[in-house]
Amino acid sequence: MNEVEPIKDLAKIGLMKDVLARGKFGKRNVLLFTTFINTAYRISDLISLKLSDVLEIHRKKIRVKERLIMKEQKTSKNNSVILTKKLQEEISAFVEEQYSARYVAQDLDHYLFVSRQHQPGRQPISRRQVWLVLSEAGKKQG
Repeated sequence: MNEVEPIKDLAKIGLMKDVLARGKFGKRNVLLFTTFINTAYRISDLISLKLSDVLEIHRKKIRVKERLIMKEQKTSKNNSVILTKKLQEEISAFVEEQYSARYVAQDLDHYLFVSRQHQPGRQPISRRQVWLVLSEAGKKQG
């Protein structure tokens, strides 16, 4: 896979989100991109996120965690990133809409970014598929 440079221009980030939102799985792809640019985690780390990594049950209600804590796959280091309020809101809205039954049942043992190719929810989206989606969106937005 090719290396890519980070997008630093806010206008380009906005355009990228617009292009991703128009795709077949737009909401998932936009949240994946937003989480990627806000946390600076590698794609391989993000695709393995489960609902339990970003959500917690507090006083019998589900809420988004303020901090994302994970062990990075490549370096095996434990890392912690504060989730912005805006990102917390986007995660909450995405989960409530896409995983409403699991949300109501408080079932958090499910991948956040699932593959639509295999049995839904059984596997996370592949690193290759994420690269293809982001690469195609990048080409479309210039």
